[in-house]
Amino acid sequence: MLRNPELQSHHGLQQVLPKSVSEKGVAPSQTLNSLQSPTDPPHEDEAHVDGTPARERSDGSLIDRPDVIRAVATILVLINLVSLVGFWRLYAKARDQTLQGPLRFVTDVNSAPASELSLLPGIGYELANRIVENREMTGPYQSLDDLNRVRGIGPKTLAQIQPMIVFGIESDSLSLPQSPNQNFVDPP
Repeated sequence: MLRNPELQSHHGLQQVLPKSVSEKGVAPSQTLNSLQSPTDPPHEDEAHVDGTPARERSDGSLIDRPDVIRAVATILVLINLVSLVGFWRLYAKARDQTLQGPLRFVTDVNSAPASELSLLPGIGYELANRIVENREMTGPYQSLDDLNRVRGIGPKTLAQIQPMIVFGIESDSLSLPQSPNQNFVDPP
């Protein structure tokens, strides 16, 4: 760099010019736009003092380092593969646990609300409310015959609902099923 005594700022500091600028001005082959300031990064074809090309040097930013980008991409691909294998194994395990044969849902008449009981065949909303009221007044039902004490339930209704009801499933087993088919039984 050359110090040009003619180019002094108003603070008395000298302006530093690149070597390509002579004391008389810009070299004939260069324009002012092509001059590089001392703070600009070197061009790609320029070499650093240690001989490393500028395109291989990095300012320390991780996003500009190809080795870091490759490592992150490899890690992401591996995470996706592990996730895919894990999902595939869980899916295969769940597929092997599919239940065989026809199943039916059963309702505990001692804990079911009227809205659930009204879904049983032959039991409407009014009869379901009577079943719940009778259960609250006289206690839990022990057998199918105990439902005879509810006005409106006869032998025909009992025959229809018999495969779909149970009596006295413990309250702790209702909170969380122990197996996926706890509330299902094989049909008779």
